[in-house]
Amino acid sequence: MSATDKAQLNTSRQAQVLQVKRAWTEAVAAHQSIQFNRQILEAAEAGTELAERMARTGNWSRARQMQEELLLWDARTQVQSAELKALQTQLTLWQRVGGQSHLAKLPELPDLPALDLQPLATLEAQALAAHWEWPVAQADARRQLQGQTASSLALVRQALAQHTSTGLAAATLPANLPWNHAAENALQTQADADAMQRQIRADVRIAHAVYLSARAQAEQSQNEVQRLHTALQQESLLRYNGMLQSTWDLLASARQRILSEDAAHQAKRQAWLAWHDLQAVLSGLPYSGGMNTASGTSATTAPAQGH
Repeated sequence: MSATDKAQLNTSRQAQVLQVKRAWTEAVAAHQSIQFNRQILEAAEAGTELAERMARTGNWSRARQMQEELLLWDARTQVQSAELKALQTQLTLWQRVGGQSHLAKLPELPDLPALDLQPLATLEAQALAAHWEWPVAQADARRQLQGQTASSLALVRQALAQHTSTGLAAATLPANLPWNHAAENALQTQADADAMQRQIRADVRIAHAVYLSARAQAEQSQNEVQRLHTALQQESLLRYNGMLQSTWDLLASARQRILSEDAAHQAKRQAWLAWHDLQAVLSGLPYSGGMNTASGTSATTAPAQGH
């Protein structure tokens, strides 16, 4: 095999590895989300049962009882959706790796790798070296340019600059040009190689920026949001024990905490996907990620209700 063939084969293998890593991350994240949705369902079931008792004793109207029943219906729907998504992601992983992956119990998402703040120039050089097309394009441009005289290349550049300044494209150049067309082809090959280099560098920069942003959101969700909501739940429990807060406030606080934990979990999932995308770019693959990030901490707060 030639060096180019080996590079192409390695790129293809890296693409397959990326697909497996993303599929594993999605499957693990979906499996964890089931647990959060089931906790919300338990809180909704407790609220519905209490609402039924209060309605039977005449302390609640049927309309207020139905509000809790709607929360229960929504929680059940969310659990069903989470279970379906978990099955789909596990089957996708199984399609990639085979075996019994679709039946195995998946672990939790691990901690993100230690942050390694290498200079962008270093990362760009790594991606250029790993990209199988870039060395070929660069060598081809160098070979063609070496076969041309400096005067021919200067003449082509001057003509192209004049046409560009007048708003004409290079394709509109007349056919009877006073130079060998090989010089024009050499410059075009060099321009294509330069464009490829800029694309690779741009892929590195956007993948790196997306990863840092996703990682920051994940760390913020983990360290701050959960801390605040845990403290809020403790405060709500103290107020409830002191008869300063109702059972409904306590249930609403619990739902908020669970939603915040799920949001932090989704942010961590997004950070892992961004990490995989960055590693793929550094391995010579084009960037295929996006700016989608997990949402923050919003949670529906149930209105305060009496005992």
